[in-house]
This record gives sequence, C-alpha cells and structure tokens, in this order.
Amino acid sequence: MIRRRGVLASQALAQAPLALSLATATPGGGFPAYGAAFAAAVMAADPMLVIEPRNIAGSLENVNLLAEGRVNLGLVAGETATAARRAAILSENPARLCGL
Repeated sequence: MIRRRGVLASQALAQAPLALSLATATPGGGFPAYGAAFAAAVMAADPMLVIEPRNIAGSLENVNLLAEGRVNLGLVAGETATAARRAAILSENPARLCGL
C-alpha cells in the first residue's frame, strides 16, 4: 500500500503547474503591460506553465534579480542588457540574460 501511495503522490506532482516569476517594471509603464500579455499568451498555450508577473523597479533591478536567481524571467531594455553583458554582471551564468 505504501508503494501505491507513492505512485499517486508522484502522479499528483507531475500534474502540478510549473510557476515562473517574471520581473516587469513599475505599474503604468510598458513592461507590466507586455508582461501581462506574455503571461496570458503562455498560459493560453500551456495551462501547466504559469507565468507570475511581478512589478519591479525596471531594467536595472531586473538584471540584478536575474543575476541573483531571484526571478526566473525578466524584461530588460536593450541598452541595459548590453551594458550588463559588457560589465559581466551575469558572467557566472550568461544564459540568465538572453534576448527574445
């Protein structure tokens, strides 16, 4: 019976949605609007993937949060992303900052 409970628990975990945080910017700007639209589109395409937009200060803070691994995704202005790459802010894991 213990084994069966383990199998059922495994199946329940396999069906749990994957939640990812998305750093945007302060309310009223473009990034929160883009983030909400992105989250809605992703969740419409795959309900098991939940994008949770977070209002953050903006690009510079988003780069730092990405570098620290405190958010999964972040919207960053091109100039800030380029400067972050040049300054090697994300040198330990350059894959954390990629353009879409």
